[in-house]
Amino acid sequence: MPDTTMRMGRSWVHHGPLNDRVYLMKLDDHDMPGLPRMLLLLARREGRGKVVAKVPEDHLQDFVDQGYEVEATVEGMMNGVDGHFVSYFFDQGRRGGLTSKEEQLLLKAQSSKKKPKASHDVVELCAKDAREMARLMEEVFPSYPFPMSNPDYILHCMSNDVCYYGIKKKGKLVAMGAAEMDKANGCVEMTDLATKQSHRGMGMSSSLLIHMEQEMIARGYKVGFTIARSASLGINMVFSRDGYRFCGTLSRNTNISGDMENMNVWAKRF
Repeated sequence: MPDTTMRMGRSWVHHGPLNDRVYLMKLDDHDMPGLPRMLLLLARREGRGKVVAKVPEDHLQDFVDQGYEVEATVEGMMNGVDGHFVSYFFDQGRRGGLTSKEEQLLLKAQSSKKKPKASHDVVELCAKDAREMARLMEEVFPSYPFPMSNPDYILHCMSNDVCYYGIKKKGKLVAMGAAEMDKANGCVEMTDLATKQSHRGMGMSSSLLIHMEQEMIARGYKVGFTIARSASLGINMVFSRDGYRFCGTLSRNTNISGDMENMNVWAKRF
């Protein structure tokens, strides 16, 4: 069963059994200071193992006072104010952070000096591409934290501040990515990067990322960030080479590619 997105007051929350968590995606000031406790009550009622929240610096203490811990910090993320990913662990097995192998992958990604190139033509995707996008996401990821294998969900996202971009070869979509815009905070999440197995190793993710950055800078966004699989050297390399800085790890945070995985947060000021 996929997780669902709901309003809690004026804030937006994603929760459910797939990721076994409650995730505060967008905080509204009107819901403070009671929101941290309300998230815990929801997680306890639904039996979720973790609560993770994306919060600005000026509300951080309200979460810390309720027992949340900072897992990652993005400088200037929210209109110039630092943004924090804070977590509360009901399931202590969700703690732990990076494995030794993931630490080595992170160091390798950070030490790479190769500069990315925009070597592929990138186009903005639209409603008529939704079915092909859904098929690509289903092919690449055995599981995914959001229902990206559903074309209707993609269409919903398109109408709610998400721009999708792709690379096509012989008229067929072979790689895609998304820019999820947070207009209220002036930041954008670079996400949903996926490339067909037959076209990997060609720099398509880098081409997509560079193009998405240019598009978002033109729209006035100041900070880009991503939440990337810690176990994937390739995706961490893509962001590190493009100048993104490692900001922390969300421990056993996301059900992706068939398992609950650690996720690295990377960010860049444009």
